[in-house]
Amino acid sequence: MNRNQLNNLVEQYIERFEELNEKPNYEGYKWITFQKFADAWDINRPDFKGMFDAAFKELKSNNLLQSGQFQPISGITDLLNHENEIEYVREAFRELFTEDDGNILAREKRIYKFVEKINQKTLEYDPDTKFRKQNLRSALFYLNLWKPNDNFIYKATEAERFAEAIEFSDDFGQGASFNLVKYYKMCNEVLEALVKNKELLECH
Repeated sequence: MNRNQLNNLVEQYIERFEELNEKPNYEGYKWITFQKFADAWDINRPDFKGMFDAAFKELKSNNLLQSGQFQPISGITDLLNHENEIEYVREAFRELFTEDDGNILAREKRIYKFVEKINQKTLEYDPDTKFRKQNLRSALFYLNLWKPNDNFIYKATEAERFAEAIEFSDDFGQGASFNLVKYYKMCNEVLEALVKNKELLECH
């Protein structure tokens, strides 16, 4: 990774922070969304559906994960509207949100297992659905909500452009060739640099 290139990007972000922080482009909504999830999430709560709705309320109304043609949270909400599927969904999240002592390969297996389990049920109720299915991006986002210090959001195009901008040499691929270990390597290297930047941290 080219630290000078990363520093250039961070400097531009700091210089434009006030502009980026003006409503309606308020940067802080991202941190508020994560905090509200943390405040609401309790996988053992008897009313799992109610808990899920509260935890994901902000994400249903902003652009962090869902869009017009990608609505994975709505897909899970659809499943939770079927009372006989509530425990199925709870257990799928319990498996996804399993401690692994930093074993990224084990985490990757859980991600794809979660995607397969939820999509299997989604397709049972709506064989024609395509916008409300889960994928790598949505599962990684849920993990990031659950353990934001240990996981990272992923968008293929943005991640690839960012890696190119900072000259990250270890190609993590995308689609079927995506390598989570290499992607997390890049993210951790970036994080290590960012937490040392006092001026950046003071922006928040």
